[in-house]
Amino acid sequence: MKKKVFIICILIILAVSAVTYFTFQRQYEQNRDYEVEKITDYKYFISRAANEQKFGVIDVQGNVILPEEYDMVAIPNPSKPVFICKQDDRNIAKNELGEQIYTQYENVEALQLKNVATDVPYEKSVIKYEKNGKYGLLNLAGETVTDAIYEEIDTLQYKEGELLVKKDGKYGLINYHGATLVNTEYDQISADTFFDENTQYRYDGYIVANKTDNGYRYGYISCAGEMYLDTKYNDMQRILDVGDKDEAYLLVAENGKYGLYKNDKQVIENQYQSISLDNDNSIFIVQQGKKYGALTIEGKKLIDCKFEQLDVKGKYLYAQNGETAEVYDKEGKLTNISPNTTVIDIPEKEGYTIHVETTEENTTYQIYKNDQPVSEETYQYIAYLQKDLCIASKTGENLGIIDMQGLPKSEFKYTTIQVIPNTNLIQKATDEETEILDEEGKSIIQMKNATLMQEDEYLCLSDGNNNQYVTFDGKVVTNKEVFANNTLFATQENGKWGFSDSSGKMVVEAIYDKVTEFNKYGFAGVLKDGKWGMIKQDGTVGLEPNESNLTFEAEPDFIGVYHRVQYSSAQIYYVK
Repeated sequence: MKKKVFIICILIILAVSAVTYFTFQRQYEQNRDYEVEKITDYKYFISRAANEQKFGVIDVQGNVILPEEYDMVAIPNPSKPVFICKQDDRNIAKNELGEQIYTQYENVEALQLKNVATDVPYEKSVIKYEKNGKYGLLNLAGETVTDAIYEEIDTLQYKEGELLVKKDGKYGLINYHGATLVNTEYDQISADTFFDENTQYRYDGYIVANKTDNGYRYGYISCAGEMYLDTKYNDMQRILDVGDKDEAYLLVAENGKYGLYKNDKQVIENQYQSISLDNDNSIFIVQQGKKYGALTIEGKKLIDCKFEQLDVKGKYLYAQNGETAEVYDKEGKLTNISPNTTVIDIPEKEGYTIHVETTEENTTYQIYKNDQPVSEETYQYIAYLQKDLCIASKTGENLGIIDMQGLPKSEFKYTTIQVIPNTNLIQKATDEETEILDEEGKSIIQMKNATLMQEDEYLCLSDGNNNQYVTFDGKVVTNKEVFANNTLFATQENGKWGFSDSSGKMVVEAIYDKVTEFNKYGFAGVLKDGKWGMIKQDGTVGLEPNESNLTFEAEPDFIGVYHRVQYSSAQIYYVK
């Protein structure tokens, strides 16, 4: 009976321990995870005095929230009324009523991001505070995230939501929840700069280092916090063109020799003077002594290190010893390709390649299909564009468009031909004219002396007086369709500009030389006699052009009587 009770007690203890462990583990993982806040509702903006470096805050209607009397103002999150104001080397936080907040904390400070592409250059969820010479984190609700236990708190380059902290002379990382990402055990920590279009730098791993008598020694920690490589390497970098957030290819040096790891598994031994990746073919060119060879991305030998020179051009490897040149395919097999021929794959068009023939006299480009030329047409340059189209040029001429048979589809007179980012549309431009084409190369709109602007959902072609709009799927639309949420629209009448309603009735008389459409805050710019003013969404004048004395090379963007100014630091202010 006693034995049964003992066994039951042991089982209960084990069950409780297991539940505790898994609860702790789940809580740990939840604390480590975080989402970077995306701000869509901007309510507050920094304002700057017109004639001096003093700053304040306005709201979306242009109302003054804080007057321009501070040496600097930071708005960590423009959707929340928290303003960090600096005056006489002292930082305080104020709310939308101008009252000081967080009064129990010393010297609060916004944390400025480093090399992060964002309209808001600060951590959006937390600010730093000081107490007894140490630093902690505070969220915007005024709650303590961490105690003041750190000698330093700063942002980590390229990363948002993660903070570099120093404790007892060593660096570590925490996120804005205060959860530890990397223990404070290192002399240096940097993001490995891995980039993904969807998640940006969110899932970077960390290169960590400690200083020794022989210099720094580097190691690697994954984005999930796993220690893949100890701090024992002379040099370390992540190869960015291969792998993903869970698969890091790490180039490491030890005792002057380079090797390669995939996470914590070594795939290339440390026996090379250099290792470089050709991303198009997923091949490593390696140097051993003074000779070069090639390896696959898995570390398998393709070509022995026996050549004085080895280059990847197009889809082949070109090897040379003295006057002897050989060409290998990406499986390491010798081919009969001429060393003067470069073959460029077109991955989007199966079977198609571009052959580049180089002689002492000239270089010619020609399109091939299944290793046979599609026509006799040759060019000075060819590059794949999209669908069945390529960019090309002839000797002494500018750029034009050809099809996959090598036949011209446009004149060769353009200085720019490109696929417009995030669309399937094509832009062609000369020094005098810009044209937008659909994905098949058919013209949609064109305009002389025009500038192409790309917004979130449409393109705008503008010559300074007239705007034409095109959706990303190639449909030409009116300003009333683009700005469907507005009640008034820019309208030209007898060579002058005003505003009409959705029915076409003029609400603001056409007396202006130029106008802007109403922005999302309900303000439009109007130009008269070389000076800008502002009209409100109800059609009333908020700032007479003859009073504003504002002149701009570009169109102004107003909030109330304030206009937007962007300085070289990328910080945006509104000036009265």
